[in-house]
Amino acid sequence: MEGGNSVMNQHFQEIEALRLEREKAHEEGIPALKRLLPIAQGHSGQCKSVARFLLSLYNGYRFPLDLRELRRIDAPIFADFIIFTIFINDLCPHHFPINFLYFLFLDNFNILNKHL
Repeated sequence: MEGGNSVMNQHFQEIEALRLEREKAHEEGIPALKRLLPIAQGHSGQCKSVARFLLSLYNGYRFPLDLRELRRIDAPIFADFIIFTIFINDLCPHHFPINFLYFLFLDNFNILNKHL
């Protein structure tokens, strides 16, 4: 019986860790986007990959992302990718249509598209 309790405790710890990660992503989702957009509009080696990542979240069919591009990304930028992806995955299916992403990117959409 004791083994069952430890498995349940581990399961509850994993659930709590996921909840905390999602909570963090909700708090940091828009700030992560605000950090990513200027990078995507820049001219460094990572800019095209960041722009492609953001546009692929909006429309992966029109703007496919080759996962090998993620190798170019520095760790802090990649962390923003993860945070923003969790934020979008939690938000869009339940509360907003996917076109909500378009409104997040609206001011920058054409600029990002020109960089590709």
